[in-house]
Amino acid sequence: MNLPLYEPVHKKILWAEEVYKDIGLNLKSIDTISSYMTLLERSARQCFRLMDEIGISRFCRECERIDGGSCCARGIEEYISPVTILINRLMGVGLPDKRYDPKGCIFLGKEGCRLLVREAICVNYICGKIEHNITPAELFPLREREGEMLSLLFFLNEEIKKALQSFGDG
Repeated sequence: MNLPLYEPVHKKILWAEEVYKDIGLNLKSIDTISSYMTLLERSARQCFRLMDEIGISRFCRECERIDGGSCCARGIEEYISPVTILINRLMGVGLPDKRYDPKGCIFLGKEGCRLLVREAICVNYICGKIEHNITPAELFPLREREGEMLSLLFFLNEEIKKALQSFGDG
């Protein structure tokens, strides 16, 4: 099965589920993949913890509840790599088959992003409201951790692509 890089998100999700079912355990048993997954999961969880600690999560919830808007608008999911979706599945994240919010990204759930590991497009954006209420000094530890997370995601993506080619799925 070919990597569906330019397919709609629902096809990427189906591909990730199929690869997970067919060779997920094999992928997770490869030492480099296993090591990167452990480091990436730890880094991603630290990012979410830091977002909570400095108040970003609160701002996002308030924006959604009060303003009815979200940075996680419908269509943004089309920029997410199928390999990143697979990585989330390998980490135990359940993949959605429908939207929680018809105007939102398919990965946006009631409590925020359903994905543990997110792409740079999702990680890097900080809205004006957050920029005006959180100082650069407060933001720095999060940005540093996010940079580490995105580097780990890149390397894990590359390792998984190599493994998929060896299994004949790339």
